[in-house]
Amino acid sequence: EWVNPLWKRSRSNVLPDPVPPVRAPGSGAPMQGVLVHFPEGLTPHVPQKITMSKILTALTKKQNALIESPTGTGKSLSLLCSALAWQEQERVTTDEANVQIKMRNESSQLQYERE
Repeated sequence: EWVNPLWKRSRSNVLPDPVPPVRAPGSGAPMQGVLVHFPEGLTPHVPQKITMSKILTALTKKQNALIESPTGTGKSLSLLCSALAWQEQERVTTDEANVQIKMRNESSQLQYERE
């Protein structure tokens, strides 16, 4: 049976493989144990740093957050930068855990095959 690949629902057909941005090591501001990158040429203001810190705390503790700040204080940019930094940190942590699990599974399978 012929299946049109454009209609096939799979992640590979919908989204391209993600390419992580290339950043200079240490080119971000550490907050709550996460390295937050701000757009090149911009430095976060104090209200933005406070907002990012609160957002990262809420994400880390898996809680809701109500962010309130006057117009023009950079809430959207703060939210995006902190959420993306947290997501990047979670991806790295998950990848490391997956490698450890894979190594453990391979060693147990080798041990099982020897028996």
